[in-house]
Amino acid sequence: MVKKNSICARREIAAAIVFDVRGRLLLRQRDNIPGILRPGMVSLFGGHREGDESCLECVVRELYEELSLWIPPERFEHVWSYEGPDSDDTNLTLRLE
Repeated sequence: MVKKNSICARREIAAAIVFDVRGRLLLRQRDNIPGILRPGMVSLFGGHREGDESCLECVVRELYEELSLWIPPERFEHVWSYEGPDSDDTNLTLRLE
């Protein structure tokens, strides 16, 4: 989602660091299709916020969409936030949780 305000536009993204029941880190390899950012690269699970959802609601939805796994919101722990220049688009700022 790109939010526009009087100063600049920004992308808002939520991502999760996911471990399986054996404690192994799970990552995804991004699709290699035209138009996708960073095709074929390895990344965390997550994506852009939709509508008025919170970052927590976003990451719960994204994990369900990407892994068909519903993880209750209370299982998440906030570990990091970033708001600053967007390396993928110099006309935007990036907000990431």
